[in-house]
Amino acid sequence: MGKMEEEKEEAGENEIEEGQGDEGSNTFTPYLRHLISQTPHISDTSYLRHLISQTPHISDTSYLRHLISQTPHISDTSYLRHLISQTPHISDTSYLRHLISQTPHISDTSYLRHLISQTPHISDTSYLRHLISQTPHISDTSYLRHLISQTPHISDTSYLRHLISLTPHISDTSYLRHLISQTPHISDTSYL
Repeated sequence: MGKMEEEKEEAGENEIEEGQGDEGSNTFTPYLRHLISQTPHISDTSYLRHLISQTPHISDTSYLRHLISQTPHISDTSYLRHLISQTPHISDTSYLRHLISQTPHISDTSYLRHLISQTPHISDTSYLRHLISQTPHISDTSYLRHLISQTPHISDTSYLRHLISLTPHISDTSYLRHLISQTPHISDTSYL
């Protein structure tokens, strides 16, 4: 990498720390584009979420739409759901909602994995990790239900919503609906 490119990258990194208000976001967005363009196979979207969370004034949603359309392997829509509910100034939410409904390959189990790692009283975590990673259509929901009942603070129900939509043979959805109804910050209950 040339010296000039390094300086540009440094400048971009400074924008992450120093960007404030509209001006900060306007200068940060090009750096985000640059960062993403250098890593076309981003699978760790948690870092991308972190970057976005540090720039709450990103107004270039057209690029976000472009990014999503060009990288179907990004299946972590939990941030998009959060974005929809928390940023009413984004007018084109219909596209995001449509996108979410059309991505049955949702595999954002990062929160569940984190939850598991923080609950040492769960002994057989290796099997659950394997199950989650290999079978997005998880049919053995009894263990998940048990896990949920022991951790009422779960707020990331995006995977549960996905689970409900893909496994109509799950008859006991009343508990899941109840769980969602107890988290009022989730505004998009119409998906159910």
